[in-house]
Amino acid sequence: MYEMTNEERLACAKFVKDTAAGRCPVIASGSFGETPEAMAAFINEMATIVDAVVLLPSNLVPAEADEATLKGVMEKLVSLTGRSLSVFMRCQRLTTVLWRRKP
Repeated sequence: MYEMTNEERLACAKFVKDTAAGRCPVIASGSFGETPEAMAAFINEMATIVDAVVLLPSNLVPAEADEATLKGVMEKLVSLTGRSLSVFMRCQRLTTVLWRRKP
């Protein structure tokens, strides 16, 4: 996924969505882009194809970023996309909601 272009990612998601043909929901990653503006544009494009878009916190900010930086990026993405967003962290058998906002 990381070596693909955005066009290839969108085409792959469309292929899966078409193949699923409504038999199951299709979820795809949307956390690609160098800036929040680029990420928001990609999220909005992906959302026209799939049923849900997953954002990976590790792709949104550098590893050394603190929680406030991650929350700032997420707030900006809510503002730019007009979509509800949640950040989940999964460790072994536990999934925790770290952050959730509606536009």
